[in-house]
Amino acid sequence: MKAIHHLSAMLCVLLLAAPTTQAQFYKDMSIGIGAGAYIYQGDLTPARLGAFQSASTGIQLFAQKPISSYLSGRFNINIARLAANEANYSNPAWRQDRAFSFTTPVKEFTALVIWNMKGNNDDRRGWVPYVLAGAGISFVRPAADFSKININVFKAGSNVQLGIAADIAHGPAKKLLAIPVGLGLEKSISDRFSLQLESSYRFLFNDYLDGVSQAANPSIKDHYHSTTLNLVYKFGKKDNGVGCPIMKY
Repeated sequence: MKAIHHLSAMLCVLLLAAPTTQAQFYKDMSIGIGAGAYIYQGDLTPARLGAFQSASTGIQLFAQKPISSYLSGRFNINIARLAANEANYSNPAWRQDRAFSFTTPVKEFTALVIWNMKGNNDDRRGWVPYVLAGAGISFVRPAADFSKININVFKAGSNVQLGIAADIAHGPAKKLLAIPVGLGLEKSISDRFSLQLESSYRFLFNDYLDGVSQAANPSIKDHYHSTTLNLVYKFGKKDNGVGCPIMKY
């Protein structure tokens, strides 16, 4: 919980850094909810882009506030489930003999900076591309399953069997540093509502997202990514004028 408080404080600093002379619009916030596919990428899939065969649905909640015409601060909560099963892959053939699998519930809390590439935070009409980056914590509970391994191929005393013992002794990860980076595209559908299509990749710097490391490839870290469709609601009234009164002579 201390890490979450630190992330919240970081976001607050970003929001308070907004100039007080900006238009009234910059003081208003938006909230969003989204759903989409969350995909694991790590030791238990040979696919370069991750385990699409085991993709699962997750949800995203966020609050966002503009701090300039280009930048916004956002606090994100993502709740998802990651999974993979080596038995899904026939190439290379040894994956079906090893047959490791896992499931990992994920609760992710991140503070993000959003860069509006058109610089029109005061009037986000039309198609608005954006870039996001930030940092946060992913709380995980990986459950690895080693029970389906073919012991005639991976015999007792093999590196794989020794690795299984080491991973069980290590225990599952509980929380991981997450560095999300991504791209999105927003389209207004009314004065208050807009839709976003957003993809985000998480760098984790840890090999125990799946509960497997020494029994597979400990030199390569695990990651995950998501693609979500978000519905956004904007609060407050839009005001394109600056905060200073117009002087007449």
